[in-house]
Amino acid sequence: MQLIEVAVVAAFRNANVSLKRIRQAREYVKREFGSEYPFAQYRFKTDGKSLLLALEQVDGPKGKNKLIEVNRNGQLAWDEIIGSRLQEFAATTISGRSSGPWCAISTGW
Repeated sequence: MQLIEVAVVAAFRNANVSLKRIRQAREYVKREFGSEYPFAQYRFKTDGKSLLLALEQVDGPKGKNKLIEVNRNGQLAWDEIIGSRLQEFAATTISGRSSGPWCAISTGW
């Protein structure tokens, strides 16, 4: 799981997200949602400055179309307004199966 997180962090860095914001985001998600490996568990979005998490991943349908800026202690953002400017990152398998070599992927732009 740690290697998965390293791959996702590298993808964030390639998208110009600062290490400070990556640390802030990881600590917030770990603390608030009890995830030991948040970058391996959740999908994140970025505009190159901030990291955002779709609230639907943790709140289900009532979080639909809402984002939280996880490097700013959960500041609420609206997907409908800024969603088109974001790049999405997730940990996934290269083969598409639930086991196998992992990589961080970027979707969107």
